Amino acid sequence: MSKPLKAVVIGGTGAVGREVVGQLLNSAKYGSVVTVGRRGTEVPASYSSQAGYDGSKLKQQVVDMDKLEEQARDAFAGADSVFCCLGTTRGVAGSADQFRKVDRDYVAATAQAAKAAGTPFFALVSAQGARPNVWASDFKPLHGLLYMKTKGQAEELVKGQRFPCTVILRPGMLERGDLARGMEKLFSKLVTSVSVAKVASVMITESDKFHELHTAAAASGEPIVSVFEMGDIQNPRNGRQLVIFAAGPRPEPPMRNFQSSNSSNGVPYSSNSSVASSTTVAVPLATPVAAPVTPVSYRVTWWQAMRFNGVPERVNGRLAMMAFLYIARREMETGLTVIQQAQQIPQDWSTWPFIALCLLFVYAAFPPALVGAKEEDFGIFRVAAEKTNGRAAMLGLAVLAALEWHSGFCFF
Repeated sequence: MSKPLKAVVIGGTGAVGREVVGQLLNSAKYGSVVTVGRRGTEVPASYSSQAGYDGSKLKQQVVDMDKLEEQARDAFAGADSVFCCLGTTRGVAGSADQFRKVDRDYVAATAQAAKAAGTPFFALVSAQGARPNVWASDFKPLHGLLYMKTKGQAEELVKGQRFPCTVILRPGMLERGDLARGMEKLFSKLVTSVSVAKVASVMITESDKFHELHTAAAASGEPIVSVFEMGDIQNPRNGRQLVIFAAGPRPEPPMRNFQSSNSSNGVPYSSNSSVASSTTVAVPLATPVAAPVTPVSYRVTWWQAMRFNGVPERVNGRLAMMAFLYIARREMETGLTVIQQAQQIPQDWSTWPFIALCLLFVYAAFPPALVGAKEEDFGIFRVAAEKTNGRAAMLGLAVLAALEWHSGFCFF
């Protein structure tokens, strides 16, 4: 880099945005840091107290976000990197429409403003499971689907601007420090999470590498898009983090951006990189050659499916979680202990729908297992977390029954 860089941060008041601003102000590579938003950013004390901190580089521009492109034109002028950390919740936004406005429309406006200013590098904080084409509804209980769809649409709108380099990060549960909400503090103990400082660090490192190396693809004008999934953000040295593809139509003959072929999962990466590959080379794709394919069966026997850590534990854990909630509710309604409720089952027909649901649940768990279906994480729902919660529920039911049998009183 021949001169200090200018960075623009959108969403600098949020958990990730504050970290980005703080780290940029402690980096000698950046001579100017501009925040754009509806209010000013407060830099965390953990950064402002560091030896390399230079608060004089910070300039803050407060704008009407509905007029972002018009009012922030000067802020984006000459920007080398734009870091978009915009994001809200439905509760804070107030409605599904307002949520989409912040997480999709404002992101799109930011990308358009950055493109108009000639910014070569754009980084976006998205979310794990982002999918632009997933079915979604404004119905509040289904907000998780709307969240994934909106984030996916925002990604596509950013990629459509065809920046020389676009970096998209898809973190899952965030460790937000002093900004964490009550439920986030609880779930961060149950599911895999990543610190907001780590997310900010990956964004800035990618910016640094782009400006230092000026990859061959960027020099030739072919856009690069790097997507960092949750695991790639947590472990930037594992070689799985970089997925590069052209954002839009590609020249003929078709070209593929790649580095070294060290990745075990087929995704190219450079083993010398701390976060992503240092060099991107465009080479023609080889003509595909048809090869005989031998069908592979993933079916397992009943006894294999019934192994100790297989379907039985999974089913028992899920049933235990359901039963714990049901028993607790019934205790509060009837005043009957766990053992008393079990004794009442033959005469209490109100429990049979729940028992039928449990039996259906058990039956539905076996067909996927018998054909070898793989357990996979989905959004915030983690396989490891489900096992932990299921085991805790089974143990909790046993302890609850023992305590109530010993005391003769309901726990709930």
